[in-house]
Formats: sequence, C-alpha cells, structure tokens
Amino acid sequence: MSSLRRKPGPKPKGVRKQFTMRLPADQFAVYKAEAEQRGTSLADYLTEVLARGHGLPEPEYLHRRHDEHQQVLPLTGTG
Repeated sequence: MSSLRRKPGPKPKGVRKQFTMRLPADQFAVYKAEAEQRGTSLADYLTEVLARGHGLPEPEYLHRRHDEHQQVLPLTGTG
C-alpha cells in the first residue's frame, strides 16, 4: 500500500481539550437547532460562538468544506 493513501473518515481537528458542560434545559434546544441548521455538531457550533464572543480566531476545522469527491457509504443493517 502507498503511504500517501488517504485514510478514511474525517480529517483530524488537532489538539483539543475535552470537558463536560451542562446547559440550561430550556436553552439546549435552541443551541442544538442552530447547530443542525448550520449542518455542524453542537460542540463545533459552541466552539465557534465562544471563539467569536472572546475575539479569538475560529479553529480552521470549523470552515472546512466537504470533499466533493468523498465517497458516502450507505448504512446497512439499519432497518
């Protein structure tokens, strides 16, 4: 196999720190809906909002475009 072969799956997002966050129940749906409307995960949406709110640069991975040639595999055994 070629060492230049691209690995399947999403591109790495770099070094990140994991933590647990509790959101007010009445606000969670608002954040989740906004993330879904943007086509992103809740974590990535909150990362973007926090960076903007603090005048920090947004991580590059938030603005990656999906590779138009990336193969989408069908889900099997789901119903």
